[in-house]
This record gives sequence, structure tokens and C-alpha cells, in this order.
Amino acid sequence: MATADVVTGAFSYTGSFIARGLIAAGHQVRTLTNNPTPPPDLRDKIASAPLDFEDADNLVRFMRGAHTLYNTYWIHSNYGADAFGAAVQRSKKLFAAARVAGIRRIVHLSIANPSASGIRTTRVRPNWKRRYGQPTCPTPSCARPWSTVRVTF
Repeated sequence: MATADVVTGAFSYTGSFIARGLIAAGHQVRTLTNNPTPPPDLRDKIASAPLDFEDADNLVRFMRGAHTLYNTYWIHSNYGADAFGAAVQRSKKLFAAARVAGIRRIVHLSIANPSASGIRTTRVRPNWKRRYGQPTCPTPSCARPWSTVRVTF
């Protein structure tokens, strides 16, 4: 039986590359997304469900049985006074649902340069490792092996 993995945003740019790589490696891929239109080459290959951070039961149900969560969700700039804080809270909800669902590993992707001198939205990632350490996830809500991958295109 193929390993099942969940990719947030597999119908969008970064997530679609992750999904294609996993499929090519023989994995079954599911996606939590708010994009209803998959790229043509992924249309019949990926099961999808809404990425609704307020519906923890659905997040858990959809992730149950999967091995790894590849999380591409994050804000790319701090629009509005609450954007950064809200993104952190949403990520905590997603990681908590992953824990309940039995996800064994979380890969959190960082598109931005996570230097400590960066803008507020990019400062959280290096602080997570310093604050929470390895091998737990970036927030205390999941307690799973995790890694942060800095992607550059």
C-alpha cells in the first residue's frame, strides 16, 4: 500500500511541486486547500478537502491515516494588524489537528528568508526552533518530529 501524505495547497504553486514529487515517488497525496481548481496534470490524482482552520473535526478526518503533513500555509506579507497573529493561530490549529489525526511527521515550508533581522512575518520560524527546540514541531500543539524547509525558486 502506498504511503499517504497531506500537502496544504497542492493545487497552488509550491504545493503542486511537492505533490508531483510525492506522486512520482509512489505516494498517495491528499490536499487541504481553498483552491477549487487543480492543475490539469493533478486533477484525478489528488483527493481534496477545504483548508478550514475552524473545522478541526474535518481536518482530523481528512489527515487520519496519512504519514506526513507538508505545510505550505503561511502569509507572505503582514496585511492588516492581525494577519501575523492570525496565521500563527491557524498554524497551531493545523498542527494540533495533525497530532490528533496521527500524523507522524510535519514538514513546514518557509518561502521567505527566515532571518532574525527580517520583517515580523519571517521572524517566527527561527524563533520556533530556539524557543521549542527539536524534535517537536514549531508549536507545542503538535509534539511531532518536524522540519522547516527554506525554499527558493
